[in-house]
Amino acid sequence: MSFRTCWGRVEKFLVAGEQEIIHTKPFFFPVVSAATCTNHHLEVDQRWSIRLAEAREEEMQCIFDDDSSVENRSNLNCDNASLRHALHCQEIFWAQKARVQWINDGDKNTAFYHVVVLGRATLINSVLKSIPVYTAAAISIPKTVVTYIEKACALVVVSLPMKT
Repeated sequence: MSFRTCWGRVEKFLVAGEQEIIHTKPFFFPVVSAATCTNHHLEVDQRWSIRLAEAREEEMQCIFDDDSSVENRSNLNCDNASLRHALHCQEIFWAQKARVQWINDGDKNTAFYHVVVLGRATLINSVLKSIPVYTAAAISIPKTVVTYIEKACALVVVSLPMKT
């Protein structure tokens, strides 16, 4: 089931798409508001079609169990295919709905996620001391940083003019 087939029946969604073409507003705002407000009947349609396909498939299974003819096998396979198609349509519907929710809610933790995944966390691997030597030991790095900050703060305190 394509996106257009699924959402093409929703009038507010189509109007929001036309508004996007006409206006320069952000694209996803009207689309999200239209899609989240009006898709309840689509969800009900999906559930109803799955229940109907399941009932038909169960009925054909009983008929096939009683009479295992080629025609009944063909009908059972056809009903099985329609059930799989209905389940696939529901899966696509929920994927599209999740995408709309993702667009609506935004990616609140994406920056943090990418920093962690890409290994760009604020990790100090080595420190250049005042003499041109790198400190790479895990124990020495904090000491080096603390002494550097103490020296920098001492210079600032010394260089402040005295009020008289």
